[in-house]
Amino acid sequence: MAGVENLARCSSFEEELERVDPQRERFLLGKIKEFLEKIKPGDKALIACHPDADGYISGTFIKAFVDRFFKGQVGTGFCTDELKTQEFHDKAKDFKYVMTGDLWIDEAEERQKGLRALLRQGTNIKVLDHHDKAFPDLDPSEIGKMLASRPKYTPTIPETLNQEFDPRTRGDITYVSPKRLGFHNTDSNKFTGALIIYKMLGQLVDLSDLGFLLPISAKGDCDAGKKYWPKLVEKYAGHDEEIAEIAGSLNFGKNLTLPAAERLMTWLASMNGQRNSYKEIQQDDKLSDLRKLRAHVRGRVDKILEEGVIIKRRFLHYHVTAKDEQAAKEGLNGDLNRELVLDVGLSEALCEKAGREITIIVTQLRNGLHVCLKDDREDQEHDMTEFAKYFGGGGHENAAGATWKIPSGWSTEAVIAQFRSELKQIADSY
Repeated sequence: MAGVENLARCSSFEEELERVDPQRERFLLGKIKEFLEKIKPGDKALIACHPDADGYISGTFIKAFVDRFFKGQVGTGFCTDELKTQEFHDKAKDFKYVMTGDLWIDEAEERQKGLRALLRQGTNIKVLDHHDKAFPDLDPSEIGKMLASRPKYTPTIPETLNQEFDPRTRGDITYVSPKRLGFHNTDSNKFTGALIIYKMLGQLVDLSDLGFLLPISAKGDCDAGKKYWPKLVEKYAGHDEEIAEIAGSLNFGKNLTLPAAERLMTWLASMNGQRNSYKEIQQDDKLSDLRKLRAHVRGRVDKILEEGVIIKRRFLHYHVTAKDEQAAKEGLNGDLNRELVLDVGLSEALCEKAGREITIIVTQLRNGLHVCLKDDREDQEHDMTEFAKYFGGGGHENAAGATWKIPSGWSTEAVIAQFRSELKQIADSY
């Protein structure tokens, strides 16, 4: 089974994509076909994806696949809510078929209730994701045999989510992830959501004309291409600056309204990679508000570094203020939500400036404290996923996040003070 040690032996990006277990791949491709065979002309499928660079490219590939595979006879809806949320369940409950990209199944049982409710009512769900660090590495064909004996529902085995329901009426779930495919690296997350979708769905419909979107996914997702997909980076060399600009803008994608996000993915799915598509994407109005947000944040970095609180010479903590949001809204065109989310973009920009010296923590208050953790050092001192667990979150080794619930009646100042106190305790423990 190929691993990270074989990267240097790959002579092309296509060879890089083959670093999976062929038997596992064939089995999962068969499960995807079973899912697709249930969809009939006139049906409608929900496309759900994460609102960042990898997520939007994932959603674009799924949209292009559905349109091409079903020859325009199956409609689509869009959703950018996380699978654990009530908002996702409320949108998905009106669909019999759901296809997700770059959206993770949380391993905590209480955060799987919405998915289980959908499966109980008969919704069929196909999950193509790469956030599988918390899940065991199991051969999907062995899971298939296990399911025949109707095992108990186990939260860390997504394939069992529909167990204990009536098999005559329940929906099926197909789960495809790097570990399920036998992709082994120090961090299986580096097989981005879009790369998995391109590899698997591209065997059923030609998506090669949209392959130029893949480096945007890899660049935006913790710059995965730099170490794990060098031939992909090499293939699109010469467009590095444009790719970085597009990926950086899309990483502010939580701010797009759903109609604007849908327009963006539908437009990207219609593009032709033979043109200079990077420049066209970079300059298009559909990205203009996200570009402005990114430019604003990057212009603020030096000032923020002055205002940030250094904790034990280890963590830089900055809290996004209402003033930050208000300043960022100036000159926008109207494609964004009323309340802006800047924490992800700020952590990314700050890390470019100080990430090799210190771990960046940026928080933003809403109904809960949104926490972004970033550490881009080559010799990482911390695994950000482990760090995020202190606050009930997760993510990647060098980038993670969490939502910290605010106790009832607490003031903003008290919440931030308590958060910094916990950061100090964590720093003291290292």
